[in-house]
Amino acid sequence: MNTSGSPLLDQLDKLIDQRLEDPSFTLEAICQHLSVSRSQLYRIVKDETQLSTTRYLRKRRLLKTRELLLETDLRISEICDRVGLTSPQNLSTYFAEEFGLSPTEFRKKHCPEEAEEPVDPIEEPALDSPTLALPNPIQPPRGWFSNSRRRLLLGVGGSLLFLAGLVIYWLKRPNEPGLIDGTAVNSLALVPFVNLGDADSSPACEGVMDEIYASVTLLKNLTVIARSSSDQYRNTQKTSWQIGDELHVAHLLKGSVLKTGRQLQVKLELINTQDDIREWQKVYRGEYATLFSMTDQMVQDVTTQLNRMVSSARPQSAGGLPTDTLTGGVALARQPARTRNLAAYNLFLQGRQLMIDRTNSGLLNSISRFDAALRLDSTFAEAYAYKANAYMLLWVLNYADVKATYGPSEQAALTAIRLDPSNSTAYGALGSLYHNSYQWKAAENAFRIGLQHSPNDAQLTYWYSLLLRSLGRLPEAVRYSQRAIELDPLYPVMLTGHILNCVFLGDKAKAQAAIRSGEGIFDQAFIYHLGKGYYYLNLADYRQATVSFNRLHQLNPAYKNYESVAMYCLARQGKRGQALTWLSHLPKTPRGDYDRAVVFAGLTEDDSCLYYLKKAADGGFYHRDMKLSPLFKPYRKQAVFQAILHQYQLN
Repeated sequence: MNTSGSPLLDQLDKLIDQRLEDPSFTLEAICQHLSVSRSQLYRIVKDETQLSTTRYLRKRRLLKTRELLLETDLRISEICDRVGLTSPQNLSTYFAEEFGLSPTEFRKKHCPEEAEEPVDPIEEPALDSPTLALPNPIQPPRGWFSNSRRRLLLGVGGSLLFLAGLVIYWLKRPNEPGLIDGTAVNSLALVPFVNLGDADSSPACEGVMDEIYASVTLLKNLTVIARSSSDQYRNTQKTSWQIGDELHVAHLLKGSVLKTGRQLQVKLELINTQDDIREWQKVYRGEYATLFSMTDQMVQDVTTQLNRMVSSARPQSAGGLPTDTLTGGVALARQPARTRNLAAYNLFLQGRQLMIDRTNSGLLNSISRFDAALRLDSTFAEAYAYKANAYMLLWVLNYADVKATYGPSEQAALTAIRLDPSNSTAYGALGSLYHNSYQWKAAENAFRIGLQHSPNDAQLTYWYSLLLRSLGRLPEAVRYSQRAIELDPLYPVMLTGHILNCVFLGDKAKAQAAIRSGEGIFDQAFIYHLGKGYYYLNLADYRQATVSFNRLHQLNPAYKNYESVAMYCLARQGKRGQALTWLSHLPKTPRGDYDRAVVFAGLTEDDSCLYYLKKAADGGFYHRDMKLSPLFKPYRKQAVFQAILHQYQLN
């Protein structure tokens, strides 16, 4: 690779080759070994190769990858370890950029009998501009939603009419950058800010970061990594380029916050992850009471800097101007979802923190905090939106029944939208409510409008992919779950949802690649093994599926929603007695009838399976993934199965 004859590059090549397997071998360590500064090394490498030091290091790793693909039968994940890259997904992406073929395609070309599938890059799906139609509720013959929902909808009908009126003026969604290989120049992650004060200063630190994050996610052409992924780098020892490599971002925003008495100091810096070089920094000082005006200025400054960086990296238009900017038509002023009451804001932060673990007590206490915040500021839209989410989760997680949660959740979400018509958090709560109550069209409209206003919302993107799966629109579901992973790459729930989408679609290669991408990262995440279990189930490898479900149980014995599927796999292995014993303990409820149907499908007792599916549906329970679930593949053309889909308006 070094054709220049530079002695320094010769030394650099030898050093890289010696430490190739060490992903923690940083630019600082290289400079120390070569006795040069980072800027000197950068200039020399750039002059000789036209590559940055980071890209030069990556290219050496990729050349070794090519060698190992040709000369060994190592798996892609094993090669990844050998060359010091952080994940098979990164390896596949970078290799395709360098050589024009994915590692799998390269190996197929030279060694056709050995092939592994990479994660294929996809284009981001486009959204048309929807309007929020009134919910069109399903009317099952029995159950709460056959009678009580009618009364509920009458009660909130005025609110829904108002909501429909609110959204008729939505503009068409602006064009967004598609998913591209590697690291996009317009991508950012916020590394958790450092609290330089005492524990009492934590709310201030969290508040500053939250304000900046909430604002930059609204920027038109900027991909912002979800905080559930970037927060995992709290107190990390990893370098900026390592974080950028793992999250596929070009820039990091780092910060520190010091609160002393009534005074507040915030230091911000933007880091280029490709070269681990600070691009911009600024220190802000003021009274804590001016927190919100300070953060407004921070957002303006950060946006200005990002615009300059992106514009300088993009080609010029015919008129000499950059082809696009981050801001577009988005206003950078503080959104109406926020409050300027510091006491209310602190209560809101406490409530949001209590929601993280999804426990019954945590959700109930979060609602109390949101209510307290709203007593201080009745126009705090984001508090209403999170209150709506808390009530929705109480229902979805089976902590409370629908009668106690549906109405308060919907009312809080509609109030949030009245105060802030672009509040994506509230639209997400509405979408989930409608999805779980089989109001498919209303759910889709809510999700699409939310994404129109907040295209960087990973959770909203993921929830929409689940709805698309329910509707049987599996190619779209896969595209959206892939987009969710791009925005939140370190959240196992989203990877698992993507695996299931690929399994339901029947795309074995993509499902396999997604599973491999989680190996070594999510092995201790119980939900990851749910995806693996369904993958093996779909291959009729019921023994391996059982291994995955058993691992899930070991990691989280309290999680029960998969148990009938595990029994299905045991039944398929001929363990009829064990399956029948489990059946005898099921409750006589519509959900219990559905679980009976699953196990009878495993026992290949077709009539019993269809009988209990219909009984569950008539009782008001329809499993939202039933339409294309591999569990019921033999029954999809049966009249009873089609009648259930018709009953729930899915055919």
